[in-house]
Amino acid sequence: MKYYTLLIFLVSAIGISQQDNNLKEVSYTFNVNIFNYSEGIEYKSKLFFNDSTSLFIYNNSSIEGESGFFKKVKNRANSSNYVHLFRDYDDIGYKFFYNFNTKELTCRELLREQYEVIVKEKDIEFNWEITKETKQIGKFICYKALTKNFRGRNYEAWFTYDIPVATGPWKFHGLPGLILEVHDDKNLVDITFNSISDNIEEKIEFSEPTSDEIMSLDEYLIENFRLYTSFIDNQKGLKATGQLPSNTMPLNYMNLEYNKEQIKLLNSYNQIEYDAYEKSLKSKE
Repeated sequence: MKYYTLLIFLVSAIGISQQDNNLKEVSYTFNVNIFNYSEGIEYKSKLFFNDSTSLFIYNNSSIEGESGFFKKVKNRANSSNYVHLFRDYDDIGYKFFYNFNTKELTCRELLREQYEVIVKEKDIEFNWEITKETKQIGKFICYKALTKNFRGRNYEAWFTYDIPVATGPWKFHGLPGLILEVHDDKNLVDITFNSISDNIEEKIEFSEPTSDEIMSLDEYLIENFRLYTSFIDNQKGLKATGQLPSNTMPLNYMNLEYNKEQIKLLNSYNQIEYDAYEKSLKSKE
């Protein structure tokens, strides 16, 4: 019995080793400017993939090489006043694990950037339209593909047939080649390619993320928005008791993706203004 147990362990270990040897690493810059600032947050991000699965990671302190940052930025209106933009990177980061065979995407997300949750999706429909337009990215000839209104944003993606794997950064996949670059049509989300390598020196946990809390995408989007409205309601209470200035304006709700009801409320910067949300509630009464 001990012999068989040892044999199973060795076979498993060999399988992991082979999988690791087949891994490739792609480095991207993931620029997210969904807030009201003149510049976004440039995340150092990485995609690891083999023949059957991929793992994309960003907002990770190890990849960033620091625990966080603090800088002064202007708001979008180019005000002369600066505001402070800061972030503490996460030890684990946001993770997106995609299985090419089952078409299942398992994501480690943070509700309101605080509470860990696993979000599971399957058979995501991008409805890609592949065009004839090409450009060179690094040493690769890439083709442009378009997707309209994917969870509230219009994207163009650039992929290469030279690397025939149907994956890419963040949640993007489903094209007949590796996605090297992605932009939305408002320049709020930009993902650019830096390099690719099959010589991975760092240790990574190339596995499906897990957590006690598992949600569907819609459950996650609803709960994330509920936490936002709860925060605004708490602010109202603080203003009513004089603990916050009465002229304090409620923050807009900002996310990389939205459900169908939330999309109806988006402004020109793909944000939801609290006033618009309140008006939508009154219209349903």
